[in-house]
Amino acid sequence: PGLPSDSADVVELGRLLFWDPVLSGDQDIACGTCHHPDFAYADGIAVSLGAGAEGVGPSRSGTLDQRTPKNSMTVLNTAFNGLTFEGQIAIEEAPMFWDNDVFSLEDQAIEPVLSDVEMRGYGIAKDEIVDVVVARLAAIPEYETLFEQAFGDKQITEARMLRAFAHFERSLVSLDSSFDRYMRGDDEAMSQAAKRGLRLFINSGCAGCHSGPMFSDFELHDIGVPGADSEDRARGQRTASLRMVT
Repeated sequence: PGLPSDSADVVELGRLLFWDPVLSGDQDIACGTCHHPDFAYADGIAVSLGAGAEGVGPSRSGTLDQRTPKNSMTVLNTAFNGLTFEGQIAIEEAPMFWDNDVFSLEDQAIEPVLSDVEMRGYGIAKDEIVDVVVARLAAIPEYETLFEQAFGDKQITEARMLRAFAHFERSLVSLDSSFDRYMRGDDEAMSQAAKRGLRLFINSGCAGCHSGPMFSDFELHDIGVPGADSEDRARGQRTASLRMVT
């Protein structure tokens, strides 16, 4: 129920939630902490630091027990997750995370909140954190107004919160790179060196996995990730998208 899914009010609500540490157990970390626009909506470090750590980006510091198992993936262009030469898949089937173990931005958005090392911390039980977060939001009059503007009434629920997150993240797209312009027929959009690099990229086999509009096949491959446990190695890691890596 509520306004159309592309409502600007839903997107704006998602943007505010994305930056609000009230969603974390100790209210000390927001989604934007590890997915910061200054670092291409990631954090620029090899292994992310979650609840209890301080700072953003490469200057973020913390203890060993605040290290997450992997690094933050950019949320840029996640609206197109699963898009390959074969076409776009249904949004509820879009693969998320390095191991593709969650599907759709709506389902992905709650996972960091549930994770003790990412946002939940260790003071609130996993089966309690969502109720705590919803109660916190409901106690803030400004959020009641924002939810009413986005969905037609003041009811604050997990589903509405995740819908707002998802639609905000779907607004973070980059569609006008020099490569995009080149592919649309602007032969001057890429330098001669870049064109030589493109040919080398294809001829050397890189495009076998980094293919399609997103430069990813969205498949899992065992590439010998350092520190990965046996389960991770058996399952593999998803091909990273090379869009906008500069």
